[in-house]
Amino acid sequence: MNMDYKKIIKNQNIRFAILNALGFLPDALMLKLQYYIKMGYRCNLKNPIAWTEKLQLYKMYYRNPILGVCVDKYEVRQYLESKGLEKYLVQLYDVYEDSVEININDLPDSFVLKTTCGGG
Repeated sequence: MNMDYKKIIKNQNIRFAILNALGFLPDALMLKLQYYIKMGYRCNLKNPIAWTEKLQLYKMYYRNPILGVCVDKYEVRQYLESKGLEKYLVQLYDVYEDSVEININDLPDSFVLKTTCGGG
């Protein structure tokens, strides 16, 4: 049984405030709590069987510094370009600091508009 926590606590700022207030919890406990809320059952970190349980362990122990770059859609473009992989990137029309800067008439008929990290 999945719990739709976004319907229970609709305000994203409140959800982030709750997470910040629980920031003192050790990573394993926090992951288990979040997993239970989202998935509806306990996360077994000692003997993970489900793929989602294995991902939790990965989140706890995988600490590659490049991850900070890779989660940002704009920063990862610069990284890929530095590696000579720009041919794999979709066309970038512009980057905006604020939504009021967007002139919809300057964009093509078909496009996708995304935040850089999507995390809020």
